[in-house]
Amino acid sequence: MDKDYTYSAFISYSHEEEKLAKALWKKLERYRLPAVLQKQYEEIPEKIHVFLDQGDIVPGDTVENALSRELADSKKLIVICSPNSAKSPYVELEVKNFLLLGHSYNDIIPYIIEGEIDRESPNNCYVPSLFGDSDKDTVNGVSVIRDGKWKAFVGVLANLLDVKFDEIYKREKVRKNRITAVWSAIGTLTACF
Repeated sequence: MDKDYTYSAFISYSHEEEKLAKALWKKLERYRLPAVLQKQYEEIPEKIHVFLDQGDIVPGDTVENALSRELADSKKLIVICSPNSAKSPYVELEVKNFLLLGHSYNDIIPYIIEGEIDRESPNNCYVPSLFGDSDKDTVNGVSVIRDGKWKAFVGVLANLLDVKFDEIYKREKVRKNRITAVWSAIGTLTACF
């Protein structure tokens, strides 16, 4: 039987990426799954709840205790990957602890915002725990650099919800086109008057 988790994911990031981590957190927390997919996948939550250490730590608790508890209560781990995070001992510790809790590498979502995946490069964006024994074992991530912000976000959603990328991508593309059409119509009507 699967464990009931409090959070769909825990976001791990370096201090330098705090602003980006907050933006991703807000976007995930506000996301509403298209009704068609909600009906198709009954096990998918209506709302995604993501842990970010900024607002979710209870006053009076130590940061270390809270982070350990929240990692244990998170189904997935989103790691914001950049050269800064690759050097962060805290990001490495969170990835290691997440794996020690019994999670697999499939439960980790690297969200690449800068750098490259190369142990030897000064521009490396992965902490050591994200590298496998060989290149074939290295955890695959979503890349803002390669795919753009929107596709990378959809990649995170697909992984969080355990749904195929194309299913969310097609639905979101339709939703995005509808919104664009509505705003175009409003602009046209405004111009006419």
